Amino acid sequence: MHIVVKLEEKLRAKVRDDVLQHVLKSLTSSGSDPSPLAAAMMVEMVKLDLVLLKGVATTLEMLLKDKHSRRAAIAVLGKLSEQHPANEAVNRATSHLQTLVLQVADPTYDYDVITICRNFGWKCGSKASLVHLKTITASPHQRILSSAYFPGRDELATGGSEGNVAIWGSPSFGDVPAAQFTLTGPGNIWYSPVGMDASPKGSALAVACVASRTLAPVIKLFLCSESGVWSLGDTVNRTPNTIMTAIKAVSTRIGGLCVAESTEQEGELVHDVVLFGGNSATSETRKLARAHSDYITVVTSSAENENWLLTGSRDTLVKVWDTRNGPGTSPAHSLQHHTDTITSIAAVRDTLLTASLDNMLCLWDTRKLKSPVTERPSPSPILRVACATGASVVVATTQSLSLLSLHPFHAHDVVPNVCYTEVRPNHDGSVIFATGDSIDLYAIQPLPGA
Repeated sequence: MHIVVKLEEKLRAKVRDDVLQHVLKSLTSSGSDPSPLAAAMMVEMVKLDLVLLKGVATTLEMLLKDKHSRRAAIAVLGKLSEQHPANEAVNRATSHLQTLVLQVADPTYDYDVITICRNFGWKCGSKASLVHLKTITASPHQRILSSAYFPGRDELATGGSEGNVAIWGSPSFGDVPAAQFTLTGPGNIWYSPVGMDASPKGSALAVACVASRTLAPVIKLFLCSESGVWSLGDTVNRTPNTIMTAIKAVSTRIGGLCVAESTEQEGELVHDVVLFGGNSATSETRKLARAHSDYITVVTSSAENENWLLTGSRDTLVKVWDTRNGPGTSPAHSLQHHTDTITSIAAVRDTLLTASLDNMLCLWDTRKLKSPVTERPSPSPILRVACATGASVVVATTQSLSLLSLHPFHAHDVVPNVCYTEVRPNHDGSVIFATGDSIDLYAIQPLPGA
């Protein structure tokens, strides 16, 4: 483009018009995302005064008003805000576009809209942001498969693909765990910690361990003494050919420990929820037989209703169980709305959040569970949700980490190009522990003027 500037005026105008036509065609071609090069060329033409800012702004306004071409306007505005955030002429020419940008309700553009508004100093309704605090490369883990948080102790437990359990101590979570254990079975075979959870009182950790179809899975319990020293407790042996898929430590009112299991019975896979408790955490007290028709992926409880047990499955259903009912009971509610595997369930007060690989986040009122109060599509499959401070929720997808308000759903911040399989809030929801290939700590911080 610098060469075009040096051409004589008549030739420069012709070349500029040809380039501009090509850029606009590349930006608005249907069936593909706007070319980053085309957006960059448009911004470069602005910088070199080859096009009038007023004309560019008028073109962007036209593109923003058309849902089929607004992606092109967002791409150019993103580049403009990135390269000219403090340019008064650019800010003045584009300021009238703020309303149109904020009207873009497609979650696909959440990150772009938030970034454009922040770069230009526009108010976008965001009240908080996700501030990255630190990253811990959790050696000896190759990948973190599961995690649990102890609110009273402010400690995080993680389980890695190499068969390790690590306890990360309070308050700053140094790069070396405070305690570490290896999960081994007969013949020194590693167990994989496919799930774990902390007891409500914070003095025990339950870990669901699997190795192979020929080696029976086990539940390993770890105990913390009054002085804060962790040690291996009881081991609960399950039957061979059992597949454990989820685990949850619950209140003693329900039983103490719930495990989702799939077993082969007469050539058929049966998917149950097994409750442990009584006088010993290792005693099986009850079973919700055939709880789902496919693998159970989520087991959790409600702090507001201690008698409730919540389950989600690959059968796309979310079920609410009243544990006061007797054996052989049916679920109190069966939520049929998602179209793919349920990946996360979070209960807070009279609200229930459900998420799925169908890219949908649904909010339910627990007093009337016939249909969700509202729902929000995600650009990519949702892996986990966690309730956080300020009536907000953190959503981990296969491509990002987002901070949303609950009432209504509104994006406050988005961290792009990350994939976390677990997200855990701290005791007051102001810090999020996101785990995958590493442990990342994020603080939820209010924005000035929010």
